Amino acid sequence: MSKATSGGRGTLEAQRSRQEAVARLVLDSGSLPVEVLAKTMGVSTMTIYRDVATLEEQGLVTLLKGSVFALASTLNEASAEFRMGENSAIKERFALAVDPLIPVRATVMLDDSTSAIYAVVQLAGQRPLNVITNSLLAARQLEPLPDVQLQIIGGEYQKWAQASVGSAALKQIRDLHADICIVSTSGIAAGGCFHPYRELADVKQAMLAASESKMLLADGSKFSRRSVHRFADLADFDYLVTDESAPAEALAELRGLPGQLITVAAD
Repeated sequence: MSKATSGGRGTLEAQRSRQEAVARLVLDSGSLPVEVLAKTMGVSTMTIYRDVATLEEQGLVTLLKGSVFALASTLNEASAEFRMGENSAIKERFALAVDPLIPVRATVMLDDSTSAIYAVVQLAGQRPLNVITNSLLAARQLEPLPDVQLQIIGGEYQKWAQASVGSAALKQIRDLHADICIVSTSGIAAGGCFHPYRELADVKQAMLAASESKMLLADGSKFSRRSVHRFADLADFDYLVTDESAPAEALAELRGLPGQLITVAAD
């Protein structure tokens, strides 16, 4: 008996195998151009576009301007470049909301959270700040600003996150102290904040421990996501910043915590 085929494009088994390989390549790299995927897999770009359409339906990747980006899930996080462009209107409102809370010349601890990076870059354009970060993406955006004193944490570099992790990074963080740490989270559940990667969760945890005040930026979508590694309790934060799209029960929980709740308009 012959194997099932689909439109002369190989067996269904071969298609599934190729799509799994494409998904793994993108998840490992964070993002890849369609042309690179086609060359790597030895197929046409049209075949890759069809595979990507299937993977998009499964919620694994998305296509943007000729490149395929990994999407966040329980076990993986989207690339830094893709996350930076997500929910930009909410990120802008977060930046405006936290503006009064960050004093001139404050020392800010900043990880690879793109909501936090966006806010700190906006703030740093308006006042002198000292910024400690493990994020190359953050460093690149902050470096041109004249009133920023920038300290970059080294360590094992994760290309997809554009951030340093590992024991060397953790040691450097533990030897420092900041006025405030601003982070985001991949998911919120059971009164805590979670991230899919242990090494990045460890960095968040260390940065929070090394800071006098702690601020969480989490848009409403984070309350419907689940992840693996807990790095903080919601009760640990002095400031909890979200938007009105957060579920009513989540907002009620946040109001009952010791930290100050700040809510901005949703899209």
